[in-house]
Amino acid sequence: MPSLSFLRRLTGLVAGALLVAAARPAALGAQVTRDWSVCFPNGVQACTDLFLTTAPQLVGATRTGTLVDVVVRQRELGSFTTGLQAFSFFFTPAGTGADATPVPTTPQALFGAPPAPAPDGWSAQGTSGAAAPVGTFTDVLLVRDTTTPFRDFPNPTATQSIAGCNGPLADAFTTSPLVSCGAGAYRFTFATAALFDADLVSELAVDVYVANADGAGTFGVAVCRGPAAGGDGVGFDPVDPFNAGAACTVDRAAAPPAVVPEPATLGLLSVGLVGVGLVGRRRRR
Repeated sequence: MPSLSFLRRLTGLVAGALLVAAARPAALGAQVTRDWSVCFPNGVQACTDLFLTTAPQLVGATRTGTLVDVVVRQRELGSFTTGLQAFSFFFTPAGTGADATPVPTTPQALFGAPPAPAPDGWSAQGTSGAAAPVGTFTDVLLVRDTTTPFRDFPNPTATQSIAGCNGPLADAFTTSPLVSCGAGAYRFTFATAALFDADLVSELAVDVYVANADGAGTFGVAVCRGPAAGGDGVGFDPVDPFNAGAACTVDRAAAPPAVVPEPATLGLLSVGLVGVGLVGRRRRR
């Protein structure tokens, strides 16, 4: 007859397996990956590297959403300290879907980057097809530091902007410990109701804070929107004329970071760990 401890372990494993099954209401379709570098070669003198992987979420043959995995790295080319505050992907939709409210997400520090100081300091919100726009934009996925009033703000208070090697970011307006120097990077993983794939992205945009932009203690916020296929983008600064009309470029040749788990693997790993926790809990009883 099986021992009581064996039965408890078996019960725990079965519970973990059932939890995994319950936590997977949607299957995943094929993953698609694209990567870019968005750069301000003059003025701001900084680049943002974006590594995007998407996978469709499916219920049967019906697509219900998109699992998104983005790794970001900020790189400074000059003496300014910069901080990535937001990035957006504009795309050809694969169907209609939208997030009614922003989806909280916490950047995961990779390869020695300092951890985010608090959970859910960022959010993501997407819309596609005939769904309601996000702000004034349609067919877009916007990911931004929600500790910052977005874009045309007179006095930023960001605490999770991602700086490059000149960081951490600290001036009279904003302080953030996040630094993506060298191999360091930050990863965002979340699900959105917007329906799109990485290879359907047609344009992308970044919002970059520039500390002490004019040498007099003031700041700038440089925005670049450019073609995903690569080429010249449109740069502007809604706050400080220092960067107004600044040239920016989009390059498809960004060097990818070291191999990290794929989105589907992350999802399975997370629910698997919960199952393991249940087994351990039953063992202690």
